[in-house]
Amino acid sequence: MRQRMIPYLIIASDILGALAAGMTLKFFSLFFLEECGFSPAAVSAVSAGNSLVISALVSVGKRAAGLLGKVGGPGGAGFGEGRGED
Repeated sequence: MRQRMIPYLIIASDILGALAAGMTLKFFSLFFLEECGFSPAAVSAVSAGNSLVISALVSVGKRAAGLLGKVGGPGGAGFGEGRGED
């Protein structure tokens, strides 16, 4: 009985962690305004810069994936190998 509950506990933990992480993101601008003393223009600049950096890093990641190929999983197998996924 206990071993059958392990996957459900992991799923519940992952969902709770994801929801908690999403809640903190909503309050970053308030933190920068109140605790760090940023002006509203500075908070907007941080938000815009964050989006630009993320989009640039996604592009870098795509190029790196093209150059490096598949990432090996446990035992050196690619993630999609053995399941008909490539």
